Amino acid sequence: MGGFDRRGFLRLTGAAAATSVLSACSGSSLGGGDSGDSGGPIKIGLLLPEAGVYKALGDDMRNGWNLFLDQHGGTLGGRKIEVAAADEGEKPETAKASAEKLLKQEQVLVACGVVSSGNLLAIQGMFTEAKVPFISTNASPSQVQGKAYGWRTSFVNDHAGVALGDYVAKKAGGSVSIIVADYAAGHDYLGGFQKTFKPAGGTLAGEPVMVPFPIGGKSFQPYLQQIQKQKPKAVYAFFAGADAVKFVKEYKQFGLAERYPLYAPGFLTEGGVLAAQGEAAQGILNALHYADGLDNPTNRRFVADYTKAYGTAPTCYAVAGYDAGAVLDQAIKAAGDDVSSENLESQFGRLGDVDSPRGTWKFGASRSPVQEWYLREVKQDGDGHANVLVHALGKIEE
Repeated sequence: MGGFDRRGFLRLTGAAAATSVLSACSGSSLGGGDSGDSGGPIKIGLLLPEAGVYKALGDDMRNGWNLFLDQHGGTLGGRKIEVAAADEGEKPETAKASAEKLLKQEQVLVACGVVSSGNLLAIQGMFTEAKVPFISTNASPSQVQGKAYGWRTSFVNDHAGVALGDYVAKKAGGSVSIIVADYAAGHDYLGGFQKTFKPAGGTLAGEPVMVPFPIGGKSFQPYLQQIQKQKPKAVYAFFAGADAVKFVKEYKQFGLAERYPLYAPGFLTEGGVLAAQGEAAQGILNALHYADGLDNPTNRRFVADYTKAYGTAPTCYAVAGYDAGAVLDQAIKAAGDDVSSENLESQFGRLGDVDSPRGTWKFGASRSPVQEWYLREVKQDGDGHANVLVHALGKIEE
């Protein structure tokens, strides 16, 4: 990615990933209650949505997870795996009930999954209190960063905005409007963007427009009218899942796409939503930590295997599920005969580099990946559209 000018890019620094202090009280172990050295199957919880606005994202994560297990003969770290699946649902109440089931009934050794930031906020404390590690494969709100027994193979919520803010300030050619979903993730993407946008000289056209989440059957028109009244030179937006499809289509339908270039965290156009958006997404510039066109050996194999297995190109959500398998594979192997929840918590902090389709990354002090971010542009690709890699935006070391 030569030629990238990193001047003005905010680099948030932090200490190397810290190893958690072990408690004298033993955590959950194999199937619940064993010492962790029986050599039997390891029970792992998988908490993902089975319906609703984020089902497609959950399906991608499940596919990535299953692909890693398939490539490794159903084992992680040389141990057979038993997966206990549960429905995340759309609301914190459902996520909490499913998390309680995984912890108390299934007595999982470790768990992973969760799409919604609100749901992760609701359950992370449950896993921390139980001393059972939870690896989020998507949700990563600011409030959980650094919290014991919590890890992410995805990102820090605000980092896509941090990575994009400086670029937009220099390219917009004037003031920018912001429109985001009004929930935990939306607030993080708003705050992250402002961290680098304003110091780089960017100016806002007006107050950020906050949209109820999920918008469901309602129209974005009243919120798009607010954007029109601000008369910006460009727009920064965050939506994902079904709301992303609806927003991009209506943004085009109401004539804003021709007037105001659209910048966004890459979740706005990632995966199945892009196919549903079609021509309406053309030209959207977005920041993400993965593009399926990345040229490295791990990604080439991953893309080939994923496409063969599922008939479609992988997404960043699939990568996060795949990397949850990679992280557990390394940690379980390192744990040796002591495969307990608390020892795995310790091993995660000692992992070092993770070989991933997105490129090599490692856990930072926040317990989320320190990784490269990329600028992508939606362009025509045969009969459809694709997020085409433009160049690297830099790493955020936090």
